[in-house]
Amino acid sequence: MYRDAVERGKFPVKEKFKEQVLSGTYHVEVERDLLQDLDAFIEYHQSKGTSKGSLSHVVTLRGHLQQFAKKQRTTLTYECINLAFYGKFLRHLQDHTHCYGEKYEVNTIGNFIKKLKMFLHWSKGNGWNPYDYYQHPEFKTPAKRVENVYLEQNELDALAALDLTRRANLNHVRHWFLLACETGMRYSDYDQLKKRNLKEVPNGYDFVYEPHKTRKSSNVSVTVPLSMAAINILLRYGFEMPTPFSNQRMNKALKELAQLAGITKVVGTHTARRTFATLRYKEGFVVQAIMKITGHTTEKEFYKYLCIQGEENAEMFRQASKKYHIGATGLLETKLRVA
Repeated sequence: MYRDAVERGKFPVKEKFKEQVLSGTYHVEVERDLLQDLDAFIEYHQSKGTSKGSLSHVVTLRGHLQQFAKKQRTTLTYECINLAFYGKFLRHLQDHTHCYGEKYEVNTIGNFIKKLKMFLHWSKGNGWNPYDYYQHPEFKTPAKRVENVYLEQNELDALAALDLTRRANLNHVRHWFLLACETGMRYSDYDQLKKRNLKEVPNGYDFVYEPHKTRKSSNVSVTVPLSMAAINILLRYGFEMPTPFSNQRMNKALKELAQLAGITKVVGTHTARRTFATLRYKEGFVVQAIMKITGHTTEKEFYKYLCIQGEENAEMFRQASKKYHIGATGLLETKLRVA
């Protein structure tokens, strides 16, 4: 109490000081427990309705922070989350070996740092974190540009043509993946492809569901017209698909399926969503119509899913308008000029 008064340059009168000592009413701030505050951050997002997928990264981050503190033999406080911490924690994430003996990708590490900064900013808003180290330009989120991958229709046909009569698990994964390519749904919504969510309409069938990721924020349902390819797969199971494997297990199986089908691209469950968006766009469907099915609310986010290269885009122009059709060949080789 005395030291605090001296620092403020304002010492209470003797009687007031005596009263504070004897009554014990003088407030002493206890240092906050950073990991407990992180638990509160997780609780906040759970009550807010944040998807389990997004929250899983925060939960994993908490585990890494705990491991890091134990390895460094230190207690994590807001004061210690500075640039020195950033460098060491970054190295900890880079050296970590997760499932299947693999290291984290750059963007996965970047996602952990992003979630850490979100938490520190949230704590600052609560008045718990008085420090701004996380806002320094060097406290940055690692990122690497990823080349989006989608499958062409002939590659989907190659997957569909595989004889997997003796590989029930691979066949299971293949059908889920092909259905996602036909509907544009996320892996997190596979559990919604049930007979109760299907309905017959004039000239076809619709799949109606509410995406888990945006259910709380937008409360918008999605209506997907089912293609004949999707109906043929669903008919195999009496319109009740079996429970999908875990995302990790499906991604591992998809690598094997791609290899069997002669596909050299790196294929994962999310490839299906990009495949749906890109193929429908190339078929000439307007962006707004595709977004109604993918559930995107902004074109900026939607265009991240399109995997159209420059040459493909130029060819689409030629398909759309005859003015880009030029029958004369070898013009670049001739020295003739138009008078």
